[in-house]
Amino acid sequence: GSQSLSLALGRVLREARGVSRVLLISDGWSSDEAARGPLLSLAQRARIGVLLVSDPMETALLPSGRYPLQTDAGRVELDLGGERARRELQQQLGQGRQRLLDLVEPLGLAHESLDTRGDPAAALGRVLTWRGGRS
Repeated sequence: GSQSLSLALGRVLREARGVSRVLLISDGWSSDEAARGPLLSLAQRARIGVLLVSDPMETALLPSGRYPLQTDAGRVELDLGGERARRELQQQLGQGRQRLLDLVEPLGLAHESLDTRGDPAAALGRVLTWRGGRS
């Protein structure tokens, strides 16, 4: 099952004594408003880096077309022929990413996007050497 980010960060605060660096790797879907407090508390103790994992479908429009989709109810076909439908899908898929960005950006936390097709080592290096400003 999934766990909220606030619960996970609360556990980190309780168990990670004396750490100087924390790396949060997330797609953002577990992000909740209650995570703001634990993130702030953790940021006062340690340097936090955030790797925001995202699929290309969350950041770019899919090409026009029909897409097969397997659901609990069975197989359906998603018609993404119009630009509006493609934009709505992109927005829905990107909600987790946006929730996490809404948490980390106001706190000035180091963050880097990691496309699922990209090199995780390169993204990790960038977030660990991040010195401030926008990533």
